[in-house]
Amino acid sequence: AEDGATADVLNPATGEVIATTPKATINDVERCVSASREALNSKDWAAMDPAQRGRILQKMAAATYANAKSLAALESSSIAGLASINSAELVESMDLDGDGELNLPELDIAIAQIKRDHAITPSSEEE
Repeated sequence: AEDGATADVLNPATGEVIATTPKATINDVERCVSASREALNSKDWAAMDPAQRGRILQKMAAATYANAKSLAALESSSIAGLASINSAELVESMDLDGDGELNLPELDIAIAQIKRDHAITPSSEEE
């Protein structure tokens, strides 16, 4: 955040602070939107050699996968009802195609599947 403001992220089951994150200002959001538009409209990515694009995406995936257990634990503790689920189970569920690699867009699908498998409903999340 441009002004240095932060916000606490709470575990809804315990009220414990599990993270502190920058609290964006309107200027922060406008800069983010502007940078996103610029990147979207840039011809650099489309013109880049596909092998180079692949290397960049692999680095992103590797960095996320290297932190998958801590990310899964953080995600599960931030959702009441998932706090009791083993983080290894959450990480394993993220690999939906079973190829041993983390597929980043599948996190929401994995969480929905775990909620379904463990019969976690909106009302049980509130408990």
